[in-house]
Amino acid sequence: MKTLALDTALAACSVAIADGDRLLARAWIDLPRGHAERLFDLITTVESKAGLTAKEVDRMAVTVGPGTFTGLRVGLSAAKGLALAAGCPLIGLSTLHTVALGVREEMAAKGGLLTIAFDARRDEVYHQTFDHHLAPLTEPVIARRAEAARDILAIVEEKGGSLTWLGTGAPLLKPLTGDLGGISQSAHQPDAGCLALFASQLTDLTPYPADPLYLRAPDAKLPKTRLFKT
Repeated sequence: MKTLALDTALAACSVAIADGDRLLARAWIDLPRGHAERLFDLITTVESKAGLTAKEVDRMAVTVGPGTFTGLRVGLSAAKGLALAAGCPLIGLSTLHTVALGVREEMAAKGGLLTIAFDARRDEVYHQTFDHHLAPLTEPVIARRAEAARDILAIVEEKGGSLTWLGTGAPLLKPLTGDLGGISQSAHQPDAGCLALFASQLTDLTPYPADPLYLRAPDAKLPKTRLFKT
């Protein structure tokens, strides 16, 4: 299954095309903001490298959050538009799970548990814990750092084994858990290459809807309506 994958959810922007277990093309840039301006250039680059267009793929995939509101809207809007134009299904995967895919082989080899954590600012983190097969043991959540550390310690105590950390929130949480486990040296941002390979090999798309995963309410608020007497 030829699959085009996009990620614009956090502090990177990436696009990739995979066919089964083969990665045909990938473009990735470190990009805290400005995803809308760069995304379609990356899509064009990847299409050229792979020798096919978005309308020729069998399915598409996109990261659905947690992440920045602007970044998520850019990626989801682009992916839905491209999937509609191509007449193909669209798969959504969380940013936490997508980052976990980058250490699939590492975790399979050494075992133990894997916690993905992203710095959500305001003394909060997004986090989720997986087993060494990358099966989720918890749901994606946002929590205060101290609360997140307690929850992760509880999971490790319950399941046993070693713990591997990954993500921009890992250095924030690790000291609060008695320096439990080690931080992986793999990429701490989602990679559309990993997502494309994962989505290309799926046989059941039902568990992966392309619905935005917003774990925090938006900062922007609608102005209060003023009522004027006439």
